[in-house]
Amino acid sequence: MDTSGIIEENHNFAGYLSTLLRRWWLFVLIPVVFVVAIYWLTPKGATSYTATTTLLVNPIPSTNAISSGDVYAAQVLAQSYSQMVSLPDVYARTLDRLRVQGLVPPAKLGIGASVDVNSLLLHVSATTGDASMAAAASNAAASAFLDWLSDLETVSGQSNATTPTSRVVIVAPAELPSATHARIPSLAYPILGGVFGLGLAGVVAFGLDMLVRRIRLPNDIQKATMLPVLAAVPPFNRGRVLDLTSDPDSAASRAVRLLHTRFQFQVNGTGPGVTAVIATAPGDDAARLAANLGVAFAEEGHRVIMVDADASSPRLGAVLGVKRPGSGLAAAISNPTVNLESLLVDGPHPGVRLLLSESPAAGATWLKSDTIINLVRRLKGISDAVILVVPPVASSAEALLWIAAADHALLGVSVGKTRTGELREAAGSVQLAGTPIMGAALLAPGGGIPSLSSRLH
Repeated sequence: MDTSGIIEENHNFAGYLSTLLRRWWLFVLIPVVFVVAIYWLTPKGATSYTATTTLLVNPIPSTNAISSGDVYAAQVLAQSYSQMVSLPDVYARTLDRLRVQGLVPPAKLGIGASVDVNSLLLHVSATTGDASMAAAASNAAASAFLDWLSDLETVSGQSNATTPTSRVVIVAPAELPSATHARIPSLAYPILGGVFGLGLAGVVAFGLDMLVRRIRLPNDIQKATMLPVLAAVPPFNRGRVLDLTSDPDSAASRAVRLLHTRFQFQVNGTGPGVTAVIATAPGDDAARLAANLGVAFAEEGHRVIMVDADASSPRLGAVLGVKRPGSGLAAAISNPTVNLESLLVDGPHPGVRLLLSESPAAGATWLKSDTIINLVRRLKGISDAVILVVPPVASSAEALLWIAAADHALLGVSVGKTRTGELREAAGSVQLAGTPIMGAALLAPGGGIPSLSSRLH
């Protein structure tokens, strides 16, 4: 049965969120780099001062009295003068006047002019980094402009009451500017840089995720291995030992029961036997899956023994909240005649017993196929179902030996964590060991599939 419809609708957001959270550092690093770069590249400039000298353009009457036309002509002339103030010749005369006054012209000196709307006032301004220099330069520029107009009259041979210099006079010399103007970069640029950085971080995060090709949907498992997906399991409740017993109506509990039922159909009613639950990615998802599956078998009246076959990083005891024993798996393997009953620990559910690893240890001395097969055979003799919690084959030397000792295998695939290559390697290793694979269980990340429970029955 195709289970892709179970989670495709609800998993997308959780899967994407899991991808982003896994690479959270990108969302800190890239925006910070963008904001700092934009801040330093944005011109900030030094403090500047602007002083203004005001000139009046007098209207010249065309008849005995000043008419509105005469005023309008003066306004047009003032607009023309505002463009002439910044001419190179006027600028050079301004610098000369400053030198005559014993002042050294600054390297950066801005000279300009403006006219108010419908006004006869011409404002000549100078901008520089020194207040007194700005005032002196503004007055010098106004005087230089009047000199330039005077020379223009001489060249044209016009010197009477209607010539330019007779109608333009300084009415308000510049004074020391009282306000400073600092060029501060707009906050909009760093903000836009941060937003762009966040967007780029998202693209990079998903790009990296696409490169490593992680499993996200049941179809991904089927395309990679052609294995059936027996169930899609939502997140287990981390605050409880077993969802199946403490919260039987949870989405995870219902999914495990569905997995249990489909698993029984896959083994064709031959009984639980020895099942290897194989992790395909680091973490305790497979251990939680195995623990809940073992409880499902126990609820049917089976005597269940769960074995933590991960000697280097045992997880089953921590998942079930059971303390590590003084003697356990290492003693059972090193002594083929030991009384196994004395090494088993009662689980959190009636009918469930555990064979735990004493402590994280290297398993190099355990790599004997016949020893492990003999141990599994003895465990099978005192139980109805044996569940082996097997670590990823890529990170455990003894994983293949445990898989070879099992009657059938179940792959635990973690959404967003298991890579396609890891899944194929696990499936290939199980086939190499000669153990039939019953299928895979898709284990959702935190946040998971909120409406899955409504789809299971």
